[in-house]
Amino acid sequence: MSAKDLTDAGLLARREEAAGRLRRARSMIARLDRQIATYDSKRASQQKFVLGHAVLRAVEAEPRLVEGFRRHLLAHVKRDSDREALRGTPFEIAPESDTPAAAQVGEV
Repeated sequence: MSAKDLTDAGLLARREEAAGRLRRARSMIARLDRQIATYDSKRASQQKFVLGHAVLRAVEAEPRLVEGFRRHLLAHVKRDSDREALRGTPFEIAPESDTPAAAQVGEV
């Protein structure tokens, strides 16, 4: 390092260059984080779709499985929109089924 590089102006210029590189690096990290989040979200959606399809196919093949799945769903389906989404499927949950006593049916 020469004495010329140690002047205030030289140091300030080098600092500004480093600050610019740091801003670009942080921007790239943020962009990559958004891409990762998007990928993870799409993958989670695909997993849910595949699992849901597999469960529906299993129930079509073995209708006796419906009650077991429905009992499990009673403990997890809380929102009206979720109940509405199940309407018309083998897993439809009647409004009166949403009681704590009904959710415990079949528990050991």
